[in-house]
Amino acid sequence: MEERLAPKRNFYLVCLTLISFGLVASRRPDALFHPQFFAEDGVIFYQQAFNTGWLKALETPVAGYYDTISRLVAAVSMAFPIWAAPPIFNVAAIAIQISPVWFFNTSRFDGLIPDGRMRLLLSFLYLGLPNSLEIDANLTNALWHMALLGGMVILAPQSPGFLWKAFDLIVLAISGLSGPFCLLLFPSAALAWFYTWRRWSLVLLGLNILTAVIQVITLISVTGMKTRSPAPLGVGPVTFSRILGGQVFLGAILGQNGYSFVYQQPWWNAGVAAPLLITAAGLLVMAYVAWKSNLVMRLFMLYSALAFLGALASPMASGTDPQWPLLVRPGVGARYYFLPMLAWVVSLAWLVWPNRRRILSVLGAGALAVMIVVGIPIDWNFPAFTDLQFSTHAVQFDHAAPGSDVSIPINPTGWTMVLHKR
Repeated sequence: MEERLAPKRNFYLVCLTLISFGLVASRRPDALFHPQFFAEDGVIFYQQAFNTGWLKALETPVAGYYDTISRLVAAVSMAFPIWAAPPIFNVAAIAIQISPVWFFNTSRFDGLIPDGRMRLLLSFLYLGLPNSLEIDANLTNALWHMALLGGMVILAPQSPGFLWKAFDLIVLAISGLSGPFCLLLFPSAALAWFYTWRRWSLVLLGLNILTAVIQVITLISVTGMKTRSPAPLGVGPVTFSRILGGQVFLGAILGQNGYSFVYQQPWWNAGVAAPLLITAAGLLVMAYVAWKSNLVMRLFMLYSALAFLGALASPMASGTDPQWPLLVRPGVGARYYFLPMLAWVVSLAWLVWPNRRRILSVLGAGALAVMIVVGIPIDWNFPAFTDLQFSTHAVQFDHAAPGSDVSIPINPTGWTMVLHKR
């Protein structure tokens, strides 16, 4: 039966992948039709690969850790002219962004979530996730999507097939060496093995530990934390509630634009009761889901919580000003809320699952309805990057004298990439 269903499943996955790619691209079409470098895409990943060679760049940490996925894409782009690099970066970023949707709808998750309609709904909520401008269609923040995919590999039911095992190892190795997430994934990976005693879970745990050791050695010995922001955190319980309640709980449902409206209201911005109440209510819902749900859900929530707390412990929102008060502002640090927002949305969807308590189903369905009707539509279209005439600068670089350094402006405005002409 599975052999007869395989071609149909493969066709379904191809169609779903193409639709997912189109949906992500539709949120910021200029990523495909007018591609440009963004931030570290140009000034770190491409610039270093071009000037020092891709292999040496691959060995160079970024902000205290290795970012292998971005380095690999930059290495591939070295085989093409400069003008082709931005579209390569953006296409790769979108492909990485939609990879969790593809994986989630494969046979690996049939036993975990048998209802294909629920998986499609969750896939759409992921693709349209509000308050996610910062991590959409750019390679700089693709490591957050790789972090999700790596977590899914740890939590997904295993497959005896050789190709699936190779997939698991490759994804976990690349995601583990792309940011510090392997450190945050370790408790979930360890508990996944402890509660199942599967040999393959032990293999994945071992790989997770290996990548974590490499990242820790890099963070401590090579960079010594010197690349992290020295700015004070500005820690406070009310500030924490504004970040969690506003950016995560409200941001996922109302979107960045909806949260911006709330942020401007005196009862939120100057008050204390509303942020604390919303944060308490959200935490109660997630605690209930963690109590009543299954092991996979609990471990995903644990991973997301650790990612959120780890981000707040060492954010990069400012180099001088207290950082937590900045993270309260709409649009600031959106990448830090990606995984906890997903855990929150999945928790709401769990409440709607058949045979739940009616009042909880109504609560979850109501929140998701607001997200679908309000949050996703008003946050769907992201602003295009400023046109800095990258193609023109690429032509100028081609005509530059050998041995000269050429400065090329990139987004965000004020950033400059410097390439050495050989």
